[in-house]
Parts: sequence; structure tokens; C-alpha cells
Amino acid sequence: MFIEEIYQSSALENASEYYLIDWLRKESIRDILKEENFSEEEINYCLNYLSLPYEISQLINNKKLGLSVEQTIRQWINTEKDRLIYLLKSNKDRKESLLKVLSKFEDKIRVGIDDFEDEIFEEVKFLIKNEILFYDVVNGIIKPTSIKK
Repeated sequence: MFIEEIYQSSALENASEYYLIDWLRKESIRDILKEENFSEEEINYCLNYLSLPYEISQLINNKKLGLSVEQTIRQWINTEKDRLIYLLKSNKDRKESLLKVLSKFEDKIRVGIDDFEDEIFEEVKFLIKNEILFYDVVNGIIKPTSIKK
């Protein structure tokens, strides 16, 4: 957010570059978790939910603290679900259009920016600002900030 504010306020807009730090590949996640002595069963479970480096770090730390992989991931899912419910309930006037935006991700994880109608684009920006969605300016796609299901 801070970098975005600087970028938007900056007169150097044409002098900046974007570097996409994206979701990790499943094989990279598998390799890291193997190195950290996760069982094959734990790794296979994690591959449905992990995508970001900080998630892997939290998972490793939580396992060291005695939490199971399933407990950690369930906590993440509950937190994300509750955060989204709170956001929708706090914005009742836009709830229908926010749900229309989110419905675009029912069957796919990446949606082209042109696939969003003009009348719901403010909601797209709102969800990006609230870190529910991420806008990949390099590839012109919008996707969830994480693949947690």
C-alpha cells in the first residue's frame, strides 16, 4: 500500500518498473516442505491451499509450535471467510455488486481486467484495495491474493 501511494503521488510514474512476485509453483512448495520434514500426506494437503512464501513460513512455524497442518489452514480459511463476511456486511449498499465481482472467480482463478463490466469496476478496485483481489498489471489479470479455498 505504501509503495502504491508513493507511486501514485510520484512524478516519476514513467520511470518506475513493476516486478511481479507471484504465487509459488507447486513443485517449489513441495521441495520446501520436504526440506522441512513434512510428511507426503501433509505436503499433498498443503498443495491445495498454499501459494505465497509467507504462508509457507507461517505453516512451518506453526508446526514447530505444535499446530497441525490442518489446524493452521483451517484457521486461515476461517479468518479469510470472516474477513470477507465483515467486508460484505460493512458495505451493504455494495454487497450485490461485490458478490457479482467475486462470482467471476467461481470457475477460474484468473480473470482478465476486460472481463469486468464498467458498472462493477469500482467494486473491483475496492476488493483490490482491501487485499481480497490482486491486480497483475504486467499480465492484465485480476486474481485472489491467495489460493486458499
